Amino acid sequence: MSSTKLTIQLLASGSLVSRLHYGIYAVNWWTFIDKKMPNEEKQICIPLRLNMRVQSELNKTKFIVRIVSAEDGIKPGYVCESDVAAKVYLSASEAINKTYNNLFNNKTRYPGPSILGFDNETIIQELLSDVLFFPFKIMVDKLSILVIKFGDSKKKNMVGYQSSFMYKYKEKQSLFLQKIESKNYCIEVFQKKERIAYYIDISPTEVWKKTGILKNYNGNVLFGIEHPITINVLKNYEKLPICSVNEWDNIEIITQAFEQHLKRRTIADLNWHKFFIEWKEQESSIIEFMTHLKPLYPPNYEFTDRELRAWRKMMKSVGCTNITPYKKEESKPEFWTCAVDPSSDHAALLYLFDKGLLNGVYKNEPEFIEKNNQLKVIIDKFWNCFKEAIGVNKCGLDGKQRILSIITETFGFREIQKKLQISNDLISTAKKYSRVNGPGCPAKIKPVVTRNYISEIKDKEFESFFSDKDNVTMSSYRVDPKTSLPLLYLKDSKETLWQKFEAAYPDGIKRTSFMARLSSGRYVYRKDLGGLCNICNEYCYEVFDTLINLVRLHVKKESRV
Repeated sequence: MSSTKLTIQLLASGSLVSRLHYGIYAVNWWTFIDKKMPNEEKQICIPLRLNMRVQSELNKTKFIVRIVSAEDGIKPGYVCESDVAAKVYLSASEAINKTYNNLFNNKTRYPGPSILGFDNETIIQELLSDVLFFPFKIMVDKLSILVIKFGDSKKKNMVGYQSSFMYKYKEKQSLFLQKIESKNYCIEVFQKKERIAYYIDISPTEVWKKTGILKNYNGNVLFGIEHPITINVLKNYEKLPICSVNEWDNIEIITQAFEQHLKRRTIADLNWHKFFIEWKEQESSIIEFMTHLKPLYPPNYEFTDRELRAWRKMMKSVGCTNITPYKKEESKPEFWTCAVDPSSDHAALLYLFDKGLLNGVYKNEPEFIEKNNQLKVIIDKFWNCFKEAIGVNKCGLDGKQRILSIITETFGFREIQKKLQISNDLISTAKKYSRVNGPGCPAKIKPVVTRNYISEIKDKEFESFFSDKDNVTMSSYRVDPKTSLPLLYLKDSKETLWQKFEAAYPDGIKRTSFMARLSSGRYVYRKDLGGLCNICNEYCYEVFDTLINLVRLHVKKESRV
């Protein structure tokens, strides 16, 4: 093996692929290196990234090794681009050594990790820059268990958790994949790419009993969920982002952040994914929060504090960082970056702010403070005038509602309530007043609509019938207060008059309408008014039998004399 110091250069960092690096055979797509620290020995997990390209200079000749997918994704493959045959090897050392031996016809050997740059701190940091979760190994006696992912640690039973290890099954070396689903624990057994067994039950212990192997171990221990390392990593895992900038195009992953933070706190049918795609595609990694957010919403949309807090939480959960170089109360612009390392962006903004070069953002300068105070005085005068006007005016349409309607469509509900200290009902009615009558306009008087459901011909028939002196007697001086027409005294009962009307006008109005008109109009019925004069009719004098008898007796006596 050569002891010559190698010159290694990372040409392309490649990409992390979920189905490979966090899939069934994830154990083959990560390499673990023990690094000695001052007080301890630390294990570093480095991904073998798809399409990663590393250049090394050996014997004054440049060799480029590229990582590809081999054996249908089960293992990574290595291709040396200097090899004319472009053969895929299963290790980096084999790829470089075979190609080197073919060119120089000697048996010098180079180690694979060194060829890939895994002893170069700069290359390692670049390969790890966007990794959110690092799989880790735990040892249970001689079993090396790889914890692949935690899933959603906030849900009960760690739904989505996966771990795997190699062990014999039916006398063949197999891979055991352990998963936690919604209410069950599962074990899948693979030989190469083929799944040859599947077990499911309500607990790790019960599901391992079904396999019939490793009976001396507790199911929780084999799953790895009770191991001290797992518990320690889980505490820090809850603070990690859901995804990185490189995964923003993956709608399934980034939707998890949307559903967790924003879905229930914003409007429906919002194209929220556009916010992140446009940010990623622009040349700069820095945005001003509200400037970038407002185009997603309708014009004049009023944001709530709760909604903006949800947006900020979501942005943090997908790898964004707030780099605003001043306190929140000093100015409104709010700057964020999607860079993996936000320190350079933050330093640049801080420099511009300190030099007063950020457009629209002022440091605590006396001139700015004075102008700001003057503006506050004017604003306070405006609100005090409105508050006083509402206080001295009466309630109702032509009072408080009309005055408040001037500003209800311009200012928000909370702002009006905070400044004027009035009830929600008054603000709501003022908004309604503004939409119906206009801001500050006089209230519109609704016209009285009278509907007549009887045709003109039938109406004339009714009037003609009751203008006949055989049916009514007209009052000499009393009038109906509504129509100012003389009262009409009926000469017969209502039922008798209806029978006469029906005989005269068979196609006229019906009985119900006829009776309703008599009861509500200028028609007066007295059953005992026959033969009396109009004055007696008016004062409701009655005809007494005794009076008639006296008259008759008196007339008889006179005739006898």
